[in-house]
Amino acid sequence: MGVAVRERGSFRICYPFGGATIGGSHISILLIIAGLDRARFEPLVVVHQDGPLRGYLEDQGISYEMLSLPDMDVRGSGLINLTRLLQSARHLTRFLHSREISLVRSSQAMVSRNWVLPCRLAGSRLLWDQRGRVSSSQLDAWLRRAS
Repeated sequence: MGVAVRERGSFRICYPFGGATIGGSHISILLIIAGLDRARFEPLVVVHQDGPLRGYLEDQGISYEMLSLPDMDVRGSGLINLTRLLQSARHLTRFLHSREISLVRSSQAMVSRNWVLPCRLAGSRLLWDQRGRVSSSQLDAWLRRAS
């Protein structure tokens, strides 16, 4: 499966965030984004929920796009989680295609879970960069292997 590369040669990277919290991982990724060579890389910050992250981004003058995912936090039984992931997959796959995203880099488990299947369907890559504790669920283990 190839990775989409935009016509003008830039590599578009999507950085999705939940938005309900802000912490060290958010700050460090935003610093990485600030240091990207814009001639080669085109970052797109995405926020899924209203919360303190939006205010921080606005205060810092960082542009972002709201992409609501109301059932993003998939907890509970495996079947409930899988159903929610499948419901969001079509929406996120369309988003990836429409924005010509080459790579999605996520640092939050609940966000990464939602992007695995859409990335596979759209031909985009997913970098699941999780710093916190890893869930022991079979669904999460499969999603991490698929990313």
